[in-house]
Amino acid sequence: MLGLIELSWIMMTFLFLVNFVMAGEPKCFERTEGEVPTQVFERQSVQLSESEILTRLIFAEGISTGFSHQTECRELGPEIFKSIGYGVRARVEMGQNSSSAKKRFGDSYQSVIFKKGQFNPAVSSRSKYSEYFLCPQKHNSWPTYWNWATLAAEEVIDGKVMSPLLINDFEKSTGLSLVSHFYYPSSSQATPSGPSWRDNSKRIENLLVDGKQIPHTCIEFFRLERELNYRSVQRKKSIDSTGISD
Repeated sequence: MLGLIELSWIMMTFLFLVNFVMAGEPKCFERTEGEVPTQVFERQSVQLSESEILTRLIFAEGISTGFSHQTECRELGPEIFKSIGYGVRARVEMGQNSSSAKKRFGDSYQSVIFKKGQFNPAVSSRSKYSEYFLCPQKHNSWPTYWNWATLAAEEVIDGKVMSPLLINDFEKSTGLSLVSHFYYPSSSQATPSGPSWRDNSKRIENLLVDGKQIPHTCIEFFRLERELNYRSVQRKKSIDSTGISD
C-alpha cells in the first residue's frame, strides 16, 4: 500500500497538472537591460489581448502583495487575486465615466495597466514583479497562481458577477465602484507610512470576496473618489442576490 508521503506526492502532482491544463501555459518574454514591458512587446511585435494583459497583471500584483508569507492571507490567494482584478476594473470604469478619471487612470484595461505610476509590474524596467509579468514561469508556483489569475480575469472582464467593490448605495445602484486605490501592507515594496493617499478614514472595512473576509494585512482598498465627479453615470442592469446580471 502507498504511504502518506507517496499519496501526498501523487495529489500534489495531480493538482499541478489540473492547474496547468485549466489555465494553459503563458508565453515567456525576455527583456534586454532597461526595457519596460511595453518596449519588450513592441520589439517583438506582440499584441496581447486585454484579457491576457489583465491576467499577467493580476498574477504579478498578486505575488507582490506578499500574501504567501502571511498566515492569515496564505489561504486567501484566489480571493486576493480576484480583488486586484476588480480594483483594476474599477479604475477602467471610472475612466469611462469621468474625463478627470480618464486622464488620471485611463479608460481601458490596457491604458490603465500600462499608465505610468499605477502598477509597478507593468511599467518597471527592474522590478522582479515585472519579470513575473513578462514571464510567469519564473515563479516557482506559477501554475497555481496563473490559474487563479486566469479565472479572476475571466470573471472580471465578463462582468456577470457583482463586483465585491460595489459597497455603498451609489455604487450598488450604478454598478460603478468608487474604490480607486489599493495598497499591500505585507509587500516587500511597502513602506512604514505607505503612500500619501493612504487614509484609513477612507479605507474599506469588512471586504468580502466570494464570502471570505480579506484582512487589511493582506490588501487594503480605499474609496478616494466622490460621486459628484461622475456627471452622467447610467444606472446599470439590476443584479439579483446571486450576483448575476439580468
